[in-house]
Amino acid sequence: MDFSGMIPIQDIQLQLALPEVNQILDALSEKSYKEVYQLIIKIQQQAETQLQDNNHHLNNDQPDFASELKG
Repeated sequence: MDFSGMIPIQDIQLQLALPEVNQILDALSEKSYKEVYQLIIKIQQQAETQLQDNNHHLNNDQPDFASELKG
């Protein structure tokens, strides 16, 4: 369904656990590709960016044991 002509487009942010996002993607995959492919791509891109950011923060928060051993 295309609601873009009816209401102004407004971005929102949702906070979902990764299994919930995967559940949404699974449900969308049962729809016609033509109807949902852009939405699936957008969800995947945003999730990938956030997961990369989270991994970067996790890696930077870890102590550098190699440098401690050298010192």
